[in-house]
Amino acid sequence: MLCQRQLLMPFQKFVVRIVVAGLILVVLVKLLLDCYSNFEIIMAILAAIRKDEKIKLHCPGVFGELGGYPVIIDGSNHKLKTYIDEEYFNLNIMRMKNKESIYLDGIENIKEGVLIYTDELIAKVKKAFGVNLVKMVSFDEIDKVADFIVKNIIERNI
Repeated sequence: MLCQRQLLMPFQKFVVRIVVAGLILVVLVKLLLDCYSNFEIIMAILAAIRKDEKIKLHCPGVFGELGGYPVIIDGSNHKLKTYIDEEYFNLNIMRMKNKESIYLDGIENIKEGVLIYTDELIAKVKKAFGVNLVKMVSFDEIDKVADFIVKNIIERNI
């Protein structure tokens, strides 16, 4: 009979990989919410085209931007256009707020496919788990870092 730890490990490795990959790809870890968001976005695109109208919704990582933005999906005039809605806030302010927000999640920046953790997160991980987290994770290193987190943090603390 498998113990609880054995049953959880494949799931935990999957979740850590999703977390690490998601941060780099700017699709953060709310799996069910992300699935719902993607479904909602698809339905909005279809509705805008079918109804020949503009639809506004919130989209994560739109146009490669960091964070979420209000987006207009415009299917009017039988043409599909998509753009960030700046009716209430300009794009630079939204970018600044999204960058501030990810910093609180332990992400200093994401540049050219490289996730950069904050010094504060690295210090917290060291203090809490006695592990030195790498400062930068490139897309090619996602699996390696995910395995490191599973082996050195999750498995040791189950």
